[in-house]
Amino acid sequence: MTTMTTMKVFLTEVEMHGRTYTGPNIVADSLDMALKAAEENGLILTGEIDNIVVDPQGNSIYTEISLNETVH
Repeated sequence: MTTMTTMKVFLTEVEMHGRTYTGPNIVADSLDMALKAAEENGLILTGEIDNIVVDPQGNSIYTEISLNETVH
């Protein structure tokens, strides 16, 4: 029997040329793994996507769980 792991989507930022930009998303099974990936790639982990809400008109927004501290 195969065990399935629920993956999470973590949000990042990257600092370049004195500015902060939205970074790539990290898909990992835990915060610890996402922190490791962010550190190895010079990213700042800022939060985790919690929900995507779609209204009757088809517009969607996501809610984010913000991390209490920025990890470099």
